[in-house]
Amino acid sequence: MKQVHIMIKGFVHGVLFRFSVKELADRLGVKGYARNLENGDVEVVAQGHEDKLKEIVEFCRKGPRHARVSGIEVKFSDSGEKYSSFEIIRQ
Repeated sequence: MKQVHIMIKGFVHGVLFRFSVKELADRLGVKGYARNLENGDVEVVAQGHEDKLKEIVEFCRKGPRHARVSGIEVKFSDSGEKYSSFEIIRQ
């Protein structure tokens, strides 16, 4: 199992970005979380099979319909903490 850490920049708050990532993650059987950051970015940590994680990354490059992604940072690693589901973290 692999893990990917994704930081998404742009107009990504208030456009259902986290909800859309969760829907995709649930369909793919991917675990982890998505959360809004105070600086306006969205952070996604996902664990699963590498091919499924690549689908998450590709979705994050565009985001949902009203998002305007200006860039993403992607870091793959071996999975660390184990997650039991995919959650939206609200702050």
